[in-house]
Amino acid sequence: MADEGEVPPKFDGKGPVVSPGVSGGKVVEGDFPLDQVVTCIDKFPLGYIVRSCHRYGSSEWTVSARIEATLANGDDKSFFPRQSHARGRIDSMNELYKVSPDFVPKPWAGGSLSVPNPPTYYFLCVSFNIKADQEPDPVRLCEKLVTLHKKRVSPTGKFGFHLRPLRGNVPLNTTWNPSWVDLFSRFFRYTIDLEEIIN
Repeated sequence: MADEGEVPPKFDGKGPVVSPGVSGGKVVEGDFPLDQVVTCIDKFPLGYIVRSCHRYGSSEWTVSARIEATLANGDDKSFFPRQSHARGRIDSMNELYKVSPDFVPKPWAGGSLSVPNPPTYYFLCVSFNIKADQEPDPVRLCEKLVTLHKKRVSPTGKFGFHLRPLRGNVPLNTTWNPSWVDLFSRFFRYTIDLEEIIN
């Protein structure tokens, strides 16, 4: 099987242990302590004070939370940080938003948390108004995917990405390749190899 990278360690469902952050001179409340690097005021739109942060779902590979922030005029806004041991999500979302800002949530900030081991990254985005029972319109979804692929211009003229992103917990080999067919075939072969090993 081709080397596709190491699978990141699993989260325990809680995320890394960090000291609660401070915003507007107060410790941020909630059951999900925010690393100060995330709650620093320069990571949020000008004037927002972070009031609270609570867990908002998790998986074996990421931990999510919901941040409630308020402007001086009283306007509230929600932000969603996700923590992961893989940096690829941050860069991937930034690239998607550059090309199709109406297709993905606006990435607000991203980077490394202050925990040394294992290295942990965060990605912070503004909320999308999505209802739990809301299904996407398949025609509109496909139109947006087509637009995304037509508008994006590769910085190298090849297919790939400068970092190794994850599909679930599976690291993808995205080494630049002049052939889309070769790149896709490599993904597909690795998936089949992994399936045979696991099952």
